[in-house]
Amino acid sequence: MAAEQVRSIVRLRTPTGSPTKDRSNRDKALANWQEIERLFSEWVPGGERVMLTKLHEWYHSQPDKV
Repeated sequence: MAAEQVRSIVRLRTPTGSPTKDRSNRDKALANWQEIERLFSEWVPGGERVMLTKLHEWYHSQPDKV
């Protein structure tokens, strides 16, 4: 979910050549940032923050590279 939000922000922040469309895309990108912030603010009842726990688990599941 967060990865798709980031990809969408990158797509939306690419200049279009139209100031009106660029402004509209900026507003959409800001909404996506708010969604990412919401995702990082979620807590498991009586536990940890959901997204940070997922990132921690993913990071520690990667093979060590020397």
